[in-house]
Amino acid sequence: MIIKNIFLHHIDVQENVVTAIEIQEDYENLNVYVESLVNDILENPNRRFYNWKDGETQVKNSLVHLKNNAEHLEKYVLDNANRLLEKEVNAQELINSRLGNVQIQRGSLLHLSIESEGTQKTIICKVEHDEVVSEVNFELIRGLNTRKKLFKAILIYYNEDGEILHNYVHDKKPTKYWWDDFLELAPIITDEDNTENALNEIDKCLTR
Repeated sequence: MIIKNIFLHHIDVQENVVTAIEIQEDYENLNVYVESLVNDILENPNRRFYNWKDGETQVKNSLVHLKNNAEHLEKYVLDNANRLLEKEVNAQELINSRLGNVQIQRGSLLHLSIESEGTQKTIICKVEHDEVVSEVNFELIRGLNTRKKLFKAILIYYNEDGEILHNYVHDKKPTKYWWDDFLELAPIITDEDNTENALNEIDKCLTR
C-alpha cells in the first residue's frame, strides 16, 4: 500500500476551533494503522451505499485534489475540517435543545489518499484522538487510538480513468450531520431496505 498524502485536523466543538496536527509519514506504524482503518470500513456491517448529491458539492470537489495530490491541497482539507466543525456545532446545539447534556463524540478528521492493489482510494473519516500522559516524561501528548479507531468514515474507490467508482459509508450511529450535512450524500434505497420498510408497516398494522 502506498500512502500518497495524509492530513489530520482536531475538531474541537466546545472551543469552536480546528487545529492541524502534523503527521510524520515515514513511520512504519502509520501503514499498519491505515490498513487497519480500511479493513474496519470494509468488514463492518454498518457500512451503507450513498450517491453524491447533484451539483458542485464541497467535499466531493475536494476529492480530485486529494487523489492527484494537487497544489495547495492543505487549503481543501482545511476547508473540509472547518465544514465538519460547523456541522458539528450546529448538531450539538440541536442536541442541547432536545436532550440536554449529551455531547457529540470527540475526534479528529483524517484525510487519506492511498493506492493499493492497483486501485486508488480516498478515505475521509472521524477518528478517536486521545490526550494521554507519556510514561517516559509524564507530559501530556495527543495521539491516535489504535483500539477505538473509527467513528464515521467514507471510503471512495476510483476507476482507471480517475472517476469515482463507488463509495462505502461507515457510521456506528448513523447521523444526518455526517452523511447529509457534511458529505452531502443521498442514501441509496436497496431491496433489503424496501423489505425492512414493508415489514415495519405490516407490523404496525398487526399491532393496531
